[in-house]
Amino acid sequence: MESRIAAAAKPSSELTGAKTAELPVLPTVQITGANAERFAALARTGGGTAAVIARPEIRDAYELSFPATGRIPAQLEQSVRKSELAAVTMAFHGYSAESPPQLHAIHQVAGVRLGTSRLGYGTPGLVRAERQEYYTPGTWAFLNTLVSQTPSVGGDLRGEELFAAGKSYRLAWNGAVTGPGFRGKRAYPADSPWAGRAAQEIDISIPLFSDGAGHTGTADLDAPGDRGSTALYREGRLFGSQATPGRAVFVAPAEEAGYRLTTEAERDEPWAPLSTKVSAEWTFRSGYVQGPSQALPLLEVRYNPAVDLANSAPGGRPFTVPVTVSRQDGPAAITGLEVDASYDGGVNWRPAKVSGQNGRYDVELRHPAAGSVSLRAKAADADGNTTTQSLVHAYRLR
Repeated sequence: MESRIAAAAKPSSELTGAKTAELPVLPTVQITGANAERFAALARTGGGTAAVIARPEIRDAYELSFPATGRIPAQLEQSVRKSELAAVTMAFHGYSAESPPQLHAIHQVAGVRLGTSRLGYGTPGLVRAERQEYYTPGTWAFLNTLVSQTPSVGGDLRGEELFAAGKSYRLAWNGAVTGPGFRGKRAYPADSPWAGRAAQEIDISIPLFSDGAGHTGTADLDAPGDRGSTALYREGRLFGSQATPGRAVFVAPAEEAGYRLTTEAERDEPWAPLSTKVSAEWTFRSGYVQGPSQALPLLEVRYNPAVDLANSAPGGRPFTVPVTVSRQDGPAAITGLEVDASYDGGVNWRPAKVSGQNGRYDVELRHPAAGSVSLRAKAADADGNTTTQSLVHAYRLR
């Protein structure tokens, strides 16, 4: 399609005569850098043309990578069958047309990351829909971003998967319930735990907005929509605090002591209607650590309700939510779990029936006809580590 370039000195709403809040009817092109300056100059003079090529929405996607370590690949053309690839169903929960997702897939081979970075181009995701994708077998790192939030990291979700040829997988993104999670490790510093200790330094960077599948998402410390605080108590007394949700660094005495870590975050963003308030605390013991940073024994409570692609569950009926409890630093003997539910945004709580053991549980709820569900949990392990977490507006009812 070819269209004449109109003078671009005025906002598009003035050029089309539309109201400010309306979107332009004509195709819109986003250009940055020096190319944008050249394009704007051409538009002001008039007389130029721009070609816009429209393609159908991608329903199937392929991410193929054929690296050769230490040499130039001998075969530059590849022909593969679907049976030689990993079939992945990508499910995109929530999102909106105003803030659609964009999925970046990075193939990791021999310590090298092959693919686009955060500033590169990813594959457009879908809004409340699924897509079949095919991947070269191996380890893939994913970054799922919100297009409208660049360069903010608010809403970003990260994960890593190992795919085998001929196998089928399903990956859900942005699915409820969103809350604290410790899957994988931090990228910066490289391979560091989310909450760890090295020597006398306790470094905290907790992904408070990890999705139901465990893809890690941190609060955006630079955006006004994410606000909160993090505090550390030593032997019952406040040791230090910082006005940042999930993020803090403390220099503690070398002697082992009992600690209580608290954090809370409130998220006020149009693209994040769920888990609008997340609060958590952990108790643990810690002392001087020799060598690289070691993960603190913080417990994770992960809910996995059967929500639809709008992050909604049936109302007006009993509903069972699977819950897993694990520990950041490795296997642990989980000794118990208590869960409360609220149907008025966390004002009133009522206990739920919990069954199961060894870190795997079922929570039985009785949903009202409509509204939302908030969740509060208490968990402990045999080493005396505990956690209490509450999530306001965890998922909707339909």
